[in-house]
Amino acid sequence: MTGFRTRVSFAPASPKPQESMLYVRVEEGRFENGKWIFKRVWNGDQTDYGLNFTDREQVLRVKLGSYRGNPVIPVGNPN
Repeated sequence: MTGFRTRVSFAPASPKPQESMLYVRVEEGRFENGKWIFKRVWNGDQTDYGLNFTDREQVLRVKLGSYRGNPVIPVGNPN
């Protein structure tokens, strides 16, 4: 995935009761001759409200997952 000056989020199209989505892994890198060249992993601070693309070139490889149960509460939630 790639983009400029945008925020991208994902959600299940037709979620079942108590089904949520999460980013399993978000890698930044590039492709050379059709091969993925890893640069770094994006951490939770960079993915907690979606994938935030800036004005610089970024290519991401994103692995999504889903689970059933209580939603994950972000760190820092005052509740």
